[in-house]
Amino acid sequence: MGGKIHILSGKPRNVAFSLYDYLCKGRKYLLWGFYRREYLDRVDKDDIVFLYATDPVKAIVARGRIVNKTISKEKYWPLDYESKEEACDDYCRYWSYRIEIDVNWTIGEGDEICEVLKRCSEDEKFYSELAKFGISKNEVDSCISEGKLIIRESVKSINADIAECINRKIETKMKQEQSGVTHKFNPNELELPKDNVDNAIALYREILKMLVDRDLVDKEMLKQFIDRGDHESAACRFYNDLRRLCVISIGHDGNWRDEIAFTTPLFKEVSKVWRCIRDVSSDAYSDDVYPEILLALTILYCIAKGSKCGTEAGVCRSGNIPEVIMKRIAEILMKSSTVLFDCLPIDDTLFKAFKSLVSSGGENR
Repeated sequence: MGGKIHILSGKPRNVAFSLYDYLCKGRKYLLWGFYRREYLDRVDKDDIVFLYATDPVKAIVARGRIVNKTISKEKYWPLDYESKEEACDDYCRYWSYRIEIDVNWTIGEGDEICEVLKRCSEDEKFYSELAKFGISKNEVDSCISEGKLIIRESVKSINADIAECINRKIETKMKQEQSGVTHKFNPNELELPKDNVDNAIALYREILKMLVDRDLVDKEMLKQFIDRGDHESAACRFYNDLRRLCVISIGHDGNWRDEIAFTTPLFKEVSKVWRCIRDVSSDAYSDDVYPEILLALTILYCIAKGSKCGTEAGVCRSGNIPEVIMKRIAEILMKSSTVLFDCLPIDDTLFKAFKSLVSSGGENR
């Protein structure tokens, strides 16, 4: 690896635009720019660079070698540089201090990637789509022995050890993509097999019942529990659905590796209500109904209070729960409504969510 090594950071919309122009419009080299001459002076031809999209994407999305340095006042990127603290002429405003990068890795190619990049270069609400393809900041942080990646400037020089660690993560990702196996955590969609909802619900019920009295959760324990059940193998990664439903959290929205998860404050509220139902109902329901009520409560709280959950719980924050599950939850809530209201706290958001679910029969409107 010749030359110096840098991480170049930029606004996600501009990053997406550069990638789209390179990957989807046939540009020979990826174009990147700085608003200050000093940043251009820090890099040289043949330096190795990683392109990093800043918050909220927070991921490395390309790697390559600088092949050219140039200056141009022609507007190229959708977002200009703006600063309230310093004067900015057209050189500054239009990121005029530019480099061309011979890319040897980026987030992929094809129609899907091009659609994602096009949307992200036009509207920030699609940034989460870009995040799932790159090497996340959490993964980069694991390469830095003294702490976390801190980027305060457009160019951050790194040493060869950090670069080699990032390269290993890129190689792993490339192998996964080549084999058709990618496990990037998507917080916004449940992994239940939609063609076998009965198995999915049975699995959710049993896992939730096991978690009621737990504070900490180990991923391997969950995997073993799931694998020993009488469920299809498609259920083997359902443990991540617990994050999407704001039942457990590992504290970030990247892949779940070796961290210990903790049950969320939201699920602790759910557990408290569920225990109350068991106490006041005097075994009015059969043993298999109580876990169903626990699942229904989990979904109800997820819908009503999802805005309080972290970004891991994308399903709760967006309300993106499959209609086939919602219909089943509406049935359970209806059947248990009498005892339910003996135990639910007085809360307008819960009542509205309950009313909406039951009155619609779980159908999305």
